[in-house]
Amino acid sequence: MADRGQDLVLPERVQKEYNANLIAQAICEIRFPTLLELETEQPVAFQKALRKEYPHYEKIVTVVPMIGSSEAEKATGHTFSSLDRRWRVGLKSGSISLDTNQYVNFAEFSGKLYWIVKQIDHLLDTPRYTRVGLRYINALPVGPSQLDGWINESLGAPLLQGIFGRPTLCWQQIRGTCGKGSGFMFQHGLDPNVTVDQKKYFLDSDFFAEDVENGQLRDMLSHFHEQTYRLFEWAIGDRAREHMSKSPDGRKD
Repeated sequence: MADRGQDLVLPERVQKEYNANLIAQAICEIRFPTLLELETEQPVAFQKALRKEYPHYEKIVTVVPMIGSSEAEKATGHTFSSLDRRWRVGLKSGSISLDTNQYVNFAEFSGKLYWIVKQIDHLLDTPRYTRVGLRYINALPVGPSQLDGWINESLGAPLLQGIFGRPTLCWQQIRGTCGKGSGFMFQHGLDPNVTVDQKKYFLDSDFFAEDVENGQLRDMLSHFHEQTYRLFEWAIGDRAREHMSKSPDGRKD
């Protein structure tokens, strides 16, 4: 029997859909062997394939510094947004992604992702994806002095115990494996980009696998989602659950 300590070990949880969630951003990225034409030509075929659901198009050009040089190179990307701007498809020469900051549930998210994959599968023309990743960034609406009951005591002991007072920065990153040939990166802590009084506590989970066969995409994403849910449920406290269980009128179910 393999050493269980080698992989992420989380308590099993029956998945529950709360009345609200704390997700600031959900994103799935699928990488594929580079398509050179996307570096030099407009993605006309992709735009035609996606415009029914994602009619808004924007070309994104970013400047990337070159290591060891004072020069920089330009990287081109493309964004296709839904009519209500709630959903965004990002396209680069070696990847396509779907993201939203108004997440409802995994059924909706995965349904839109699989529709996109179906529309562009013939354009990618590859039997395997070089990398598949599913990332959720949850933002707890509390600062460092208000975390009691919001996060697992094992996760935030120094902050909960007040050992560091009111820190202006606290960020931890953990990497490991989680079965089925996949890995994860879990980051959590205070956002250093806002003032102390506006602090939010972030739970940022990223599950990924490399060299994934097309036919294994659904199974792999289902595995990622299950692991993400277990990790999130382990990381939060009862006050977070109460917050997500409230009805729109503020009452708890």
